[in-house]
Amino acid sequence: MAIQADVEPLIVKRTARSNWLVISPNQDASYTTSSEQAEWGFAVSAIFRVLASPLSGQAMPRAPRPGDRQEYAGGYWSSLLHMLLYSLGWARPDRGLWWWYQSGKPVDDLRLQLLAEVFDRDGQLEWFAAWLWDHPNWLREKSQLVPSTFRRLTGWSDSDTVPEVERGWIESRCGEASASGIHAPVGGGWDPLHLSSHCAGPIEAPRQASQLLRSSDYRRQAVLVLDSMSGWYAALCEAGKVLPPLGQMSWDVDVIVKPTGWLGTYRRSRVSGLWFSGKHRFHTPGA
Repeated sequence: MAIQADVEPLIVKRTARSNWLVISPNQDASYTTSSEQAEWGFAVSAIFRVLASPLSGQAMPRAPRPGDRQEYAGGYWSSLLHMLLYSLGWARPDRGLWWWYQSGKPVDDLRLQLLAEVFDRDGQLEWFAAWLWDHPNWLREKSQLVPSTFRRLTGWSDSDTVPEVERGWIESRCGEASASGIHAPVGGGWDPLHLSSHCAGPIEAPRQASQLLRSSDYRRQAVLVLDSMSGWYAALCEAGKVLPPLGQMSWDVDVIVKPTGWLGTYRRSRVSGLWFSGKHRFHTPGA
């Protein structure tokens, strides 16, 4: 796979070590480090660490296998869903992933490279895509109304268009997943891994205070520092409301969550109203 010259190589370590999934009675620690319950959040911080340091060989969980616990598969896919929603800023990940497939799976962005080099190469991404494309209204109608929260926080307006996917293709992917012996996003009810119920942590009310530091309007740089991953995206949206308007220019906001590290440099799209990291042209297909 050809990598564009302006994108750093991606080096990750794949592992199934036992401490990827540690379910503790103290769930507060999990919400602090991932914004989600431990079973779904254990790999969320790994995604952001890989994006922050793509050459350092950060650890990522290997693909689910037969015999793995359902919670392992849930955490594996939940980390991808968080990247699509809160790094690429795809409030409609079904549309964004459809664009990626139709565009030949471009990799000239670290997020897209991670999508290709980890999740697609693992061989199960089509199962995740089938789940999204089989339920185009999964976020609005089936879960905790995540896009409604996006609307309230950002003013985002959904076009309501959905990918047109052949029913036979989706049914084939569901059959593959069911026959594999692997816990998968499809093949057992509309959401067998309960991913849609555990993806809203970043846009819930922040559990702790945040600190916003900014440069002069001329430099357009700000830093948002938080003590917890819980509600971090909501805190970013609220911080953006107090930054002085810059006309046609945008603030670059570095988001740092102490337990996790640097989540990325975020800008607010004047097209979608959503905050995203990376290049704008890769944000809009899923917005």
